[in-house]
Amino acid sequence: TLTAFDWDLRFETPKDLVLGSDLYGADGPDLRVQVRWLETGRLVYDVSGRDRPYQAIVERAEADRFHVISRGADGQRGSDRSPGRDGFSGSMGTSAMCPSTPAGDGGRGEDGAPGEDGAAGGSGGRGGNITVDVPRRSGAPDDLLALVRRTVLSEGGAGGAGGFGGSGGHGGQGGIGGSGTTCTDSDGQVSTLLGGSRGANGLDGRSGFSGISGSPGAPGRVTIRLVE
Repeated sequence: TLTAFDWDLRFETPKDLVLGSDLYGADGPDLRVQVRWLETGRLVYDVSGRDRPYQAIVERAEADRFHVISRGADGQRGSDRSPGRDGFSGSMGTSAMCPSTPAGDGGRGEDGAPGEDGAAGGSGGRGGNITVDVPRRSGAPDDLLALVRRTVLSEGGAGGAGGFGGSGGHGGQGGIGGSGTTCTDSDGQVSTLLGGSRGANGLDGRSGFSGISGSPGAPGRVTIRLVE
């Protein structure tokens, strides 16, 4: 006795076919796509225009989950920039000298230099132009055209992020005040000359501003044609 099995063959929904470039800011490829229904009710995409042809078969119930995309590459991230130079320390004050020369205050520290501003990010690449051919003899061509508009896309790449600005330099330390001293005059009188004050520290330099992000790439043109 022979037993017949009726297998319900189904295709696994493929991942989106996204074609682009590994080069920062490069445009997406121009593509030619033919979309048609098979007699089995499945949808087939034939894609050319890149290094090799591609084909994808999608179940009718899953048709909205699969996309063909020409995508521009993302822009390059802007470079980070150098920190500002630290300020020099202030000069040391002069020491007190008998009989009556007071000690000098320490000099003010030099301000730190500002950090460099970060570089701007690169622009994203433009999406490629896509020509889509839909046979007139396909079943329910209006539905197929609407589906193609939802699933065949051209997208620009994202702009690159701006680089970080460099940190500001540290202000220099104030100089040490001159040392005091004790003096004794000819009459044996003792007096004290105080030491000088420490100089003020320099101000820290401001950090550089982050660079601006690059502009996103524009989408390409998608042209849908009914063909014989």
